Amino acid sequence: MSRAFTILLALLIAGFFFVGGQHQRNWLLYVAAAAAHGFLFDRRTLCNAFAGRAGWTVPVLLAIPLLSLTWSGPIAGDVAADMVLAAYCILLVYLGVAHLAGNAPWAFERFQQALLLGANLGALLSLGHWAATYSPEWPRLPGWLGLDNPVHASVLLLAATLPVCTGIAQGRLRLPWMGACALPVAFVLLAGPRTALVAYVIVIAFVFRPRLRPRTMLAGAVVLGLAGGAALFGSDALRAIWIGRGLSFRPEIWSQAWSAFLSCNPLIGCGVASPLEVEYLPGTVTDRAHSLYVAAIYHQGLLGAAVFLVAMAWLLWCVRGRAVAAPAASTRKPLSAWRIPLPGQRRDWAVVLVYVLLASTTSGDHILVRTTLFWCYFWLPVMVLAASTTALSERENSPAVPA
Repeated sequence: MSRAFTILLALLIAGFFFVGGQHQRNWLLYVAAAAAHGFLFDRRTLCNAFAGRAGWTVPVLLAIPLLSLTWSGPIAGDVAADMVLAAYCILLVYLGVAHLAGNAPWAFERFQQALLLGANLGALLSLGHWAATYSPEWPRLPGWLGLDNPVHASVLLLAATLPVCTGIAQGRLRLPWMGACALPVAFVLLAGPRTALVAYVIVIAFVFRPRLRPRTMLAGAVVLGLAGGAALFGSDALRAIWIGRGLSFRPEIWSQAWSAFLSCNPLIGCGVASPLEVEYLPGTVTDRAHSLYVAAIYHQGLLGAAVFLVAMAWLLWCVRGRAVAAPAASTRKPLSAWRIPLPGQRRDWAVVLVYVLLASTTSGDHILVRTTLFWCYFWLPVMVLAASTTALSERENSPAVPA
């Protein structure tokens, strides 16, 4: 059963790259949730899923938006039903992930493989579609199929490469593995999500900091800066993608979203199902805050946003740990590219979550509104990290097994 659920969850992750409609993505989620029903009969999993120090984070992250449905005002019944069903599916999938963390930790390497493979295939298809339909009037890559939103897609594509970078930094992967990051990075350069790229650079610098000297880090930063400047100076298309858009009306959107928030109860917000309509240009209206944190404040108020930030900080605190040590040079025994201890995988997923939280400053929406690529990649690291706190504490406290 564990292997079957692993395959279904890997297909769910990869499917988000290639399925363009929210309705179809929901069906992928429903299939994975149905498979997780099999783990409900495991009393140990049901108890331990919420017994870890961070086990309460998933229920709390689901409870706050569901509670805010009660003060969202008149809403359509199907909207509330969709949110309740999505929360129920998330809870079921979390139980399945908790089961895997305790009984089949090898499964997480399959998740990472599925993400990396899906990222490269999805980026390849989108880049091919962009090249076939290129127009100088709109040079920015629009995305295709599941990558229909370039910003959300970039969050997922760049995050999928992070295990490769941490593997190289920790000595588990050789440098040629960086080639697996080429297509996702090319997608991001042509899609132009500036905050996501800045977040990626910050996280990569953090990942490689223990392995590289400060002078090497500084030299690398200078080379990247010069290369970026030369690329922008020599390419009108890149200049239009990265500079021509200005601030993308983010200050205007956030200002009006804040004004709308002040008209509601500042403590509890306007409610998760309360529509947001911001006219940032005459006749141009958006229903998104274009920031996870602005959306959290608008929908859930200062109290809900504070609980969200505390839950994220506590989750990252609970799973903190040292990087997996690189193998000694004298052993000469090659390690499998992905077969690493769960603590190392836990650190990978923690780095991914930090990256997603940084990139969410100017992108993303509420975590329970719609199943987007960003939605998928927010919940996966949260589930893995929360479930691993119980599984790892059991391993660390258990007596050593004689060789």
